[in-house]
Parts: sequence; structure tokens; C-alpha cells
Amino acid sequence: MMDQLRRTYFAHLLLYCVDALPRDEEGRPFLDADPNYVKWLVNEIALVEGADASGEEYEIELDDTQKEDPTFAFYHELFLTQTTLEIDVRSEDTDMDAREAAEGNKEGGDCGGGDRKGAGDSNGEET
Repeated sequence: MMDQLRRTYFAHLLLYCVDALPRDEEGRPFLDADPNYVKWLVNEIALVEGADASGEEYEIELDDTQKEDPTFAFYHELFLTQTTLEIDVRSEDTDMDAREAAEGNKEGGDCGGGDRKGAGDSNGEET
């Protein structure tokens, strides 16, 4: 099973971003996805786990009807597309020296010039 889910957006979301997900009334992470697709995916994962326990293989795949259903097709492609999940970092982002980083952290530090009146005030009035 792990091979089928490894390096997917679904795995990345649940492994690394679960704390950023909204919570339901009972405090469980809430994933805003079609409930029919999620129920199907949970059942498919259970079938894969059962097959693994028996030394068999089971592939998570949409049937022909589900492939024609735009909701299933959308979430299946979104969640189960294999990806490297590598993030390209611009070199200027990594070359910032400690002086520049410290300047941005100081209260009242130079934020690129300009008139800073009302900065941080959501209604635009001067503070």
C-alpha cells in the first residue's frame, strides 16, 4: 500500500500538513473533498491493506463509471498523482545574510521605504 500512496499529494498532506487542516467539531482533521470519493478511497486503502496482509497486490484504480464522474476523476488526480514534492528555492532566498535577516526582524526596521503611516491598521486609519 505504501508504494501506491508514497510521493502523492494525499500522503504529503496527511504526513506533513495535517496540523494546518481545519478541524471538525470533534477535533479531527477535516479534508474538504467529496465525501463519496473519500469513502471510496478509505475502502480502497482497506482493500490494499488486506491484500498486503495476505501477500497479494491490489491497485487503487477508478472503474470506468468513476473515470467518467468528474468529481471522482478530479479528486483522484488531485490526491493520487505521483510527485517528487520538491520545492525550487530561488538562490536569492538562500543567500540572505544574517544582517539582512536581523534588520527585517527589528521593530520599525526598514521595510523598503515609503510612508508607513497606518501600517498594520486594517481600516487604514493612522495609528
